Amino acid sequence: MIEHVRLAVLRLAARVCPKTRAPVRTAALLTATMLTACGGSSAPAPSGQPTPTGTAAATATQNPASTATSSSTTTSTSPVAAIPVCTASRLRLVYQGSNGAVGTLALYFAMRNTSTTPCHTYGYPGVLFLAGSGVGLRTKAARTTHDPLGSTPPRAIVIAPGGSAGFRLIANLSAEAGTGAGCATAGGLQAIAPDDTATLRVRIPGGVPECGIATLSPLLPGSAIPPGT
Repeated sequence: MIEHVRLAVLRLAARVCPKTRAPVRTAALLTATMLTACGGSSAPAPSGQPTPTGTAAATATQNPASTATSSSTTTSTSPVAAIPVCTASRLRLVYQGSNGAVGTLALYFAMRNTSTTPCHTYGYPGVLFLAGSGVGLRTKAARTTHDPLGSTPPRAIVIAPGGSAGFRLIANLSAEAGTGAGCATAGGLQAIAPDDTATLRVRIPGGVPECGIATLSPLLPGSAIPPGT
């Protein structure tokens, strides 16, 4: 029986791979020899670890669980449109009132965004007290990050359309000599936004005493009036 099988395999080898003439002792060894002679090079998979088929490999590389995990950790990095600087063409200077203590007067102002787009700003405005006639008065405003009303560190601000950034002036009513000499009545204020050179002006109804020196806060988000004031 084995001899019949051997002869059948040899005849098949002669047709499939004519150059194969190596004698073999068993059908299994002959079959392996024939495959090797014909150019086969694939090693059999280890016992208990079947080689994945093309379909199984494709399924493994397209595992829905791994795909979901990958997509869930993907972050969009779409660029954010640049926000323009707050300049006088976008702003209106607003007077928000005043209150005082012995020898000082706190004055509150804001720069309101009157445009239809946000703008950004940072730092201190330039300020000048004005007489009722609009003439500039002597103004020595010292920049500060802490005044009698609290801490005022500079910060980057984005002002939305219709929104405001406020600042305050704490006027010293004793003047530099401590006598009140040289004081005047301020009927308005002129201000320049931190990133601009154009001026903004606002009236101070009824006027306020102004003696030439004050402290100036940076622009603050919203209003510079402390809560409860």
